[in-house]
Amino acid sequence: AKLQLKIHETELKTQNYQIAITIIEARQLVGENIDPVVIIEIGDEKKQTTVKEGTNTPFYNEYFLFDFTGPQVHLFDKIINISVMHNKLLKSLLIGSFKVDLGTVYNEPGHQFCDKWAVLTNPADIKTGIKGYLKCDISVAGKGDTIQAVQKGSDAEEQIEKNLLIPKGFPSERPWARFYVRIYKAEELPKMNSSIMANVTKAFIGDSKDLVDPFVVVMFAGQR
Repeated sequence: AKLQLKIHETELKTQNYQIAITIIEARQLVGENIDPVVIIEIGDEKKQTTVKEGTNTPFYNEYFLFDFTGPQVHLFDKIINISVMHNKLLKSLLIGSFKVDLGTVYNEPGHQFCDKWAVLTNPADIKTGIKGYLKCDISVAGKGDTIQAVQKGSDAEEQIEKNLLIPKGFPSERPWARFYVRIYKAEELPKMNSSIMANVTKAFIGDSKDLVDPFVVVMFAGQR
């Protein structure tokens, strides 16, 4: 019981963490005449690589560092969203993206994925499959954690499919699923305070009840 309490206290204690991400290269990106750029998002913080022009196999080797202060339980729920975009003047277009939660990274040996290929997909286009592969290093380190250097293999003999960025024990095949959520109704919602606009609305429709403007937000796996 004391051990469980100690573990629980550690998870709730505010600590400093660093999330280090190296974007190395991408291969087999779909599209023609694309100018790929990689965007990394963790919560409200966003960083990006340089733009590589006219290539489906861009090489970056760019390093990014994110700092986080808070309880471990909050850190582990945060999502790393890595997107490869076709850079355009007005609006960039998504080529493919990859998401992983920080808890999954931290639970890996050495608290890191090293020299792994992330599978890029487009959530809005699930029928056409893989959009390319992105090679990267991702590590999560807290106080007292040591990130050890991992010996990297030769690029010439590397096989992408055998070196994917997935947790140990998970199959390389990632089945697709589409979830449908139907919202029926809400009851006993709290009343909002009366305002000038509410009073004007009441005057037009002849309703003496306090008005609300409710809507429902559904979030799952970082999608909204």
